[in-house]
Formats: sequence, C-alpha cells, structure tokens
Amino acid sequence: MQLCISDLLYHRFPDLPEGELTLRRAALVCEESLAKIAVKLGISEFVLLGQGEVHTGGRKKESILSDALEALFGAIYLDGGMDSVQNVIFRLFKPLAEKGRIAEKDSKTTLQEILQKNNGGSAVYTILGEQGPPHQRKFKASVSHSGVVLGTGTGRSKKEAEQSAAKVALKGLKASKQ
Repeated sequence: MQLCISDLLYHRFPDLPEGELTLRRAALVCEESLAKIAVKLGISEFVLLGQGEVHTGGRKKESILSDALEALFGAIYLDGGMDSVQNVIFRLFKPLAEKGRIAEKDSKTTLQEILQKNNGGSAVYTILGEQGPPHQRKFKASVSHSGVVLGTGTGRSKKEAEQSAAKVALKGLKASKQ
C-alpha cells in the first residue's frame, strides 16, 4: 500500500521535496485515513468479530477498520496482482491526495529531529507495562536519550504510548529552554 501511495504522490507531485512527499504519504496511510475509507466502503459489515469486540464497538474502531482495509488490499493483490491492487488504491486515495492534506510531524519524529540536531543519537523507547483486559489495554512507555528518561506516557497501543511519552519529552525540552 505504501509503495502504491508513494508512486501516486511521486507522479502527481513531481516537484515536491522528498520530506513533503513523505508527510503526505503518512497522512494518507495513517490509521485514521484508512478507517475513513473502510467506513466509506462499508467494510465493517463484513468483518467477523468476537462477541466482546462487538459489544465494545469493534465495528467502529479505527484499528480494526484500517487492518481490514489493508487485508482487503492484500487479498486483491493475491488475486489479481500488483496492477489490480494499484488501480484500486489509486481510485480510493487519489481524491484524498488531491486535497493535499499534509500530516503534521508526529511527536516521535519531532523529538528525534531535535535530539539529532542538538546532541546526536537516538531516542530509546521502552514499554514499561500494560494493564486492563485485552479489548481495553492500556500501555505505559518511556522515552530516554543517553540514559536519561525524558518523558513517560500512556496509550491504548504501544505506538500511542510512545507518542504520548515523546509529547511529554517535547514539553519538557521546551520548558527547559525557557
């Protein structure tokens, strides 16, 4: 899917810098965008869910909808090959690409850029724990640099917890500069 979207954007916007193309691609292939397309296609009606997921609103969860859409693309690829899936992806994503919606840099990306610019090295993310039943998991993560914890955060997924930790770290860095 990312290959097809990258190809679409590269040919549609040949003069845009690589960084902006990357941000546009990220906006198009993010969970939120995929879920919106899945809703538009009515995919949720065809997804088999367990009773717990049905009762907790699984048919409306972005993560399930986006995963189902990606699975559909995989099935189209297996059945008809690259040209078939590329045609479907182009038809679904071209209107969104034309709108020019650009994703803002996420907190993890912004933090990494700041650390590399100022100190070098990478941010290190650690999942500190998880709690709750499988359908309502909460994760806790920390982000550190050179052995120093910069922030901790929580979220419904590991990725969301890491983003939350990065956001806290960015606030701390901003406050320390003032």
